Amino acid sequence: MNLKESTRLAKVKLVEKQLKIKRYDNALEIICEYRLKNYTITKSRAKSEYNLTDKDFKALSYVAVDNPYYKSAPKMKLYSIQELKDKYSKAARRERKIDELLIVKTRKNENRKFK
Repeated sequence: MNLKESTRLAKVKLVEKQLKIKRYDNALEIICEYRLKNYTITKSRAKSEYNLTDKDFKALSYVAVDNPYYKSAPKMKLYSIQELKDKYSKAARRERKIDELLIVKTRKNENRKFK
């Protein structure tokens, strides 16, 4: 193993540690600085794979990088795949939907009481 590979492995371990403790912003900086693969996803791909809206992305950390396909295009936003899975997995979305339904039902019941 040469120096380059050992440095890369050390950075991969550091990224894994940062993701484990949910320090997504630090992990994204390391990922982009050392160009580590398979840790990030573009906004458009995340929208299609996780069925997210623009509102869902406001709470997520991202790194803006130059678009490699179109130099004159706006910068690409890269998001941590692990953060997306943690916040928007099917189970988390299901729990959020249940919470939203409970809030709506509570509001309807409150409105009925006052009529």
